[in-house]
Amino acid sequence: MIPHVLYLRKLIKQGHLIVSGPTVDERKDVKEAYLIFKVKDKTQLMELLEKDPYWYKGLVSHYTIDEWKPLFGNLSLLENVEFNK
Repeated sequence: MIPHVLYLRKLIKQGHLIVSGPTVDERKDVKEAYLIFKVKDKTQLMELLEKDPYWYKGLVSHYTIDEWKPLFGNLSLLENVEFNK
């Protein structure tokens, strides 16, 4: 997991990854997460995803990409100080 976490931290510092984290689910056999990126287009997003160790080691079996237009709230309230070190 460490290379994956280091890569995500790098994306945060570059301003590409806004927030990410695993879903909370009782099913122990399935691991899922949400990642919210700030990118110019889907091509840039795919370039970033394909460099993630989880991705190129085949640990991502399914993914969905949706464009999102946030209207309300403040994502800075979700800040995890430890993760952003």
